[in-house]
Amino acid sequence: MAKLSSAPHGVTTVRLALENPAWLWLLVFCVPVIWIVAVAWPVERRGIRWTAAAIRTVLLAGLVVAAARPVRFIDTAAVSAVALFDVSASISEGELTRERQLARQLLNAARDPHQLRILRFATEPSEIVTPSHTSAPTLDSTLSKIAHPIGDAALGTDIARALALAVGLADPAGARRVLLVSDGRPTAGDALAQAARLADLGVRVDTIGLGSTAAAGDVAIDSLSAPSDIRPHATFPLGIRIAADRPTRVRLILKRDGQPVDAPRRQSVAAGETTLTWNTRVENTSTSIFSAHIADDQASTTTPDAHPENDQGILAITVDAPARVLIVAGHMTDAAPLAQALRAQSIDTDVSPRARAVEALDATALARADLVVLADLPRPALTNGVVGRLDTYVRDGGGLLVTGGPNAFGPGGWTGSGLESLLPVRLDLPDRRDEPTLALALVIDRSGSMSGPKMELTRKAARATAEMLPPDDLIAIVAFDSQATTVVPLQPAANRMRIAADIGRIQPTGGTNILAGLREAVDQLGTSRAKKKHAILISDGQSATEGIADLVDTAAASRITISTIGVGDGVDDGLLQLIARRGGGRYYHTRDPASIPRIFTREASAVATTGVVERPTTVVPRQRSTMLNGLSVDRTPLLGGYVRTRARAQADLLLATDSGDPLLARWSVGLGQVVAWTSDLGPRWADAWARWPPYTKFWGQVARATMRARAAKRFPLTARVDGGIVDVSIEAVGDNDQFLSGLDATLEITDVGGVVPNEKPATRRIALSESAPGRYEARFPVAPDTGARPGALLLRAKLDRDGRPVAQANGHLSIPFAPELRPVAATATATNAGDHDLAPFGPDLLAAIAARTGGGALKSPDDLFRGAAPRRTSQSLRTPLLVALALLFIVDVAMRRLAGMRRGRPPHQPDAR
Repeated sequence: MAKLSSAPHGVTTVRLALENPAWLWLLVFCVPVIWIVAVAWPVERRGIRWTAAAIRTVLLAGLVVAAARPVRFIDTAAVSAVALFDVSASISEGELTRERQLARQLLNAARDPHQLRILRFATEPSEIVTPSHTSAPTLDSTLSKIAHPIGDAALGTDIARALALAVGLADPAGARRVLLVSDGRPTAGDALAQAARLADLGVRVDTIGLGSTAAAGDVAIDSLSAPSDIRPHATFPLGIRIAADRPTRVRLILKRDGQPVDAPRRQSVAAGETTLTWNTRVENTSTSIFSAHIADDQASTTTPDAHPENDQGILAITVDAPARVLIVAGHMTDAAPLAQALRAQSIDTDVSPRARAVEALDATALARADLVVLADLPRPALTNGVVGRLDTYVRDGGGLLVTGGPNAFGPGGWTGSGLESLLPVRLDLPDRRDEPTLALALVIDRSGSMSGPKMELTRKAARATAEMLPPDDLIAIVAFDSQATTVVPLQPAANRMRIAADIGRIQPTGGTNILAGLREAVDQLGTSRAKKKHAILISDGQSATEGIADLVDTAAASRITISTIGVGDGVDDGLLQLIARRGGGRYYHTRDPASIPRIFTREASAVATTGVVERPTTVVPRQRSTMLNGLSVDRTPLLGGYVRTRARAQADLLLATDSGDPLLARWSVGLGQVVAWTSDLGPRWADAWARWPPYTKFWGQVARATMRARAAKRFPLTARVDGGIVDVSIEAVGDNDQFLSGLDATLEITDVGGVVPNEKPATRRIALSESAPGRYEARFPVAPDTGARPGALLLRAKLDRDGRPVAQANGHLSIPFAPELRPVAATATATNAGDHDLAPFGPDLLAAIAARTGGGALKSPDDLFRGAAPRRTSQSLRTPLLVALALLFIVDVAMRRLAGMRRGRPPHQPDAR
């Protein structure tokens, strides 16, 4: 390369050179060209001739130089600078004013040939001054943009992102320099990695450190924490972590669901982090939100709090409600031993009487219950609608336990009902097909005094009695006034619709002739071969007594029993009592017509004891089951009786009687479990069992195995938040220390604001992935609208296999204020500044960035433009030279044409000489 020329040394030096100087030897042809042009030029004027010779000589010389590739080299010491100003929330207003002053000084120092661009940054960088702004009259308003951004944009610092934008804006023609003005407290990005990239590109980074808000003094609640296993009403330690930039004294207020917990506490805290413990408790099983707040302490001389918005922290805690059992009992005394046993097993138990069965089993109650127990409950106690709700409840996952007694199963009238279809046992016994067990006659007074509600309720009671009887039992209905009429001849109770229609035609009229009614009933029952024959007489008035006693004795001789029901104050009590006593039945007297259906049902249940076995009964184990684990069921006390049933083929027969009849059977219906216990719960048959030592354990295990499926195991859930990202992990290990792999794991996340009144929590669901055998993990961002507000997360994980729950894990996490607002002590290290990777922080980070790029801490903004090493750039001159030669050639052609025209011949004709 040959140097042709150079400029004097200065800020900018220009030098010319040829890349291929070997082509210069062609210049020797320039002398012959001058001679040829001077001799051969057709113009006699000597001046023009020599001008043409010079032009062509220049054209030839220019082509030779163009072939040699001329190049211009420029050495410049100009600086292309980009200044980055930190405007995040951690920068105080005083430091922002200082930044604006630094920006003005930089603009004054950035004279030609230097360039300057100014950016502000927090979570994101943005340019506010370009080279065209440096002399603009609106410079003051431009520099006023060095201020905190509006909203959440100021709640973070990303130095790495700002450095990346700065290197892209710097002009590579000059010495690229970056000035970083910050407190060195990033909340995102890897500033050191970005600094290494700038160093590779030859970009120097200088720094000017800011003091941040530490000068104003700040104290904050960093987070709240609590154990994972918390029980209602049990005291637990609530941890409150406080961060302060200097030793101070605070007044701490703790609230639960907006109400103060105990009195405020005054506490001295050291610089850095201090964790305080406040013993408290959860009062109910719903979600409780604990909030800790630092209030002004008038007794303290502490400097003002720089960021009041970081003075609050919250934690949401949910305690799972214990299992809940709802018992509906035919007799409250019968259900008492079971309720006591379940409560001893820490199972919440509610008992409702038969009279409130419909109300107790409404949709709301069923939704809250994990297990429903029907204890010796007859069919009239539940409407078809309630039975339908029970069916839906079980198929949706609820548990149902039906226990025996003289009013349950077949004797309770459940044969052929919707409840029977749910049971793991069948209620139709084989011997019923040969001979009916019961023939029942209802003898109804239809005299005029029975009109109104009495008759309506009596018809209702008759229909209910007919429905509760097993299909193979017989029923007859006789209505009497002055004479008797057989409304329903003796027939199987299976004809329910026809019987109900006939009952509806009974209308009150005439007088009262009890003898006629009883005679017709005895005649109907006398033709039956049933094992038990019984009549129920209901009347509200007086009647002639002649012949009644003889008829009752005749009936008794035929093994026909009679019970009587007197309604109202005008009834002949003496006569009805006589009939019941001599007829071997029972007498009922009521003044309230509304009780007629209940009395009818009670009396019918007392005689319809189909399938009831009352004798000492041995319990025989038939199948192993988790509900019987740890129980010596082969050595249980004797039972006093049970109700005969037949186990279904698909059911599990766990316990049986010595004659093989089912005693404890279960099966699945939809997602739920149904268990049948054919003995009772009370003193009639199970008195010895109630005194059996494992009695409580037995019913606790039966209830838990039957109730709505809950996770059998609870695993600890670990959660941590870092940089707005939450990491959740669960270790699933079985009883045999084997990892539970291949589970379907789902995490439910509930975002609890806690600070905004009436704010509805938002819930989202994500999948947990199995990162290792038995280890399930998830990673997700904190809700994007959290901002400066503290928050809390409720975490609930479900681990299922084939749609059935295997385990669950619950957790909670306190989400602190924005990291930008975190107080940092003057002696902060990487650890107590919240950096888990032990990276430099604050002034140390600024020094590390400058050291990696060859920069340093500037004492004056003017130093940014000093000492820049010259940077060489090159520019090829070949193209401009060829363009100039093309223009010169046009001039040469034009001169020749003009010369020819002056001689008087066309320019295209040659000279004749």
